[in-house]
Amino acid sequence: MSMKTKLLTTAAAISLVAGGAYAENHTAAEGEDMSANAEVNVQTNYPAGWNDDLDQRYAAIADRPVRDLIGINVVTEGGDDVGEIDTFVILENELMAVVGVGGFLGLGEHEVALSLKDLTWDGDRMVIPFTEEELEAMPEWTEEADFAALTETDTFRSRGDLESVGDRNDELGATQLADNPDAVELDEDVAEAANETEQAVEETAAATEEAVEEGAAETEQMAENAGEATENAAEEAGEEMADAADATGDAMAEGAEAVEQTAENAATAVGNWFEQIEAEFGELADANIIDVEGREVANANGEIIGEVEEVAMMDGKPVAVIGVGGFLGLGDHDVALELTELKWNGETFVLDGYTEAQLKEMSQVDPDAIEMLEDDTTLRSHANM
Repeated sequence: MSMKTKLLTTAAAISLVAGGAYAENHTAAEGEDMSANAEVNVQTNYPAGWNDDLDQRYAAIADRPVRDLIGINVVTEGGDDVGEIDTFVILENELMAVVGVGGFLGLGEHEVALSLKDLTWDGDRMVIPFTEEELEAMPEWTEEADFAALTETDTFRSRGDLESVGDRNDELGATQLADNPDAVELDEDVAEAANETEQAVEETAAATEEAVEEGAAETEQMAENAGEATENAAEEAGEEMADAADATGDAMAEGAEAVEQTAENAATAVGNWFEQIEAEFGELADANIIDVEGREVANANGEIIGEVEEVAMMDGKPVAVIGVGGFLGLGDHDVALELTELKWNGETFVLDGYTEAQLKEMSQVDPDAIEMLEDDTTLRSHANM
């Protein structure tokens, strides 16, 4: 139990019993003049920590019970919310506000004690000239200091001039008896009940603290278990990554072998192509394509079925674009055949296995699909592209 809670419990019990005794012995029937007692509560001097400057600054809330001010928001001059009022205390004869900074639902707060001179009431909240970072850098307020706490029913103007929490409790009882000379002494049963309540609260607090410590130990153990599980998972993941790396290495090696084999096959194909160029075209192998274009193409029977319009590249292969039909280059049906399908008989190119009708049935070549070559390109160099 906090000091503030203990104080409120005890003060409430004292007020209840002593107040009842006072009412019982001072009824309207006795006809006593109440003005004398009223004068006892007249405040002739400011209480500890209060002065004219504070009385003017906080005139709007100076007579409000402290319980109405506990919990109000505290903001910076820029309007940033930094905490709330937890309580009010008198420390070294100065009235201080204990402000809770940070935390969540009251847990993990950093409490600092600020003089009311550093706070300004704007009608809705307290404004301070500090940032949250500056507050967190201030020394933390603890209840170990010699201070006097204001009760929830106190106001800034109406309270005793107290030096400590113990003095405050003594002052409360003494004031009640001084104002009521005929009041009876505090009932022993009530005092005993108050002591038993305080003891029960302290035992509950001790049990709660023990439960928190046990919960912390269990949480630590859970964290250790989670750490071990994470480490094991990381090791397993590392092994899986190593296996994956090995598999990737094997796949890359196989891919490299495949690329090497493809290159060998390509080299073999190029060599065969050169041999075929030599065999099929003979003296035309080193002729410029400008000398090849325009030459006639005959079928196996020697019938002229077209002529070579272009020697070009198509889909990465050397092709001959053959114009079929037409007249003087007009109305030709142009088709593309791989260059190796043509043979040279010394006078014309021979296209074995095709008739003029078959060539006309083939799809006409798309001009955008062929790559034109320079006129001084030879069939041999063309085959090597």
